[in-house]
Parts: sequence; C-alpha cells; structure tokens
Amino acid sequence: MQSVMVYGSETWPMKVKDTQRLIRAERMMVRWMCGVSVKDRIPSNELLERLGIVCVSEVISRGRLRWFGHVERKSDGDW
Repeated sequence: MQSVMVYGSETWPMKVKDTQRLIRAERMMVRWMCGVSVKDRIPSNELLERLGIVCVSEVISRGRLRWFGHVERKSDGDW
C-alpha cells in the first residue's frame, strides 16, 4: 500500500497540504484493513503500531534524504 502511495515521492515538490492528504489516506486505509471505524475511538497511531507500519510521512522524508545523498555524491558534470 505505502509503496504505491509514495512511488517517486523523492522528487515531488511536497507541500504540507500534500503530506496531510497522504497521511489522511493512509489512516483511512489502515482503519479499513483493521475493520475499525472512527466511532470505535481507537487512535490511528495505535493501529499503525499494531500492524507494524511506519507513518507515510516518515517514509517520504527518509526517501527524500536518501535521494538528496545520491544527488550530493554525483559529480558536477553528471546529468
């Protein structure tokens, strides 16, 4: 699920609004997978911990840092 959501996100010009949309979509999917509704009053963070899933915002930031390191190591003449 996450790999599809964040595919190519290393190069996206991310805004706070975009990150919030991805987090919201992930939380809705996690609730659907667990069969839990908002009325059950179980926090999304608890569901993520139960499933062993890292938040999508952390996955994106790690990917962006990895991409930055890759770009920094390239020589100036490389395209």
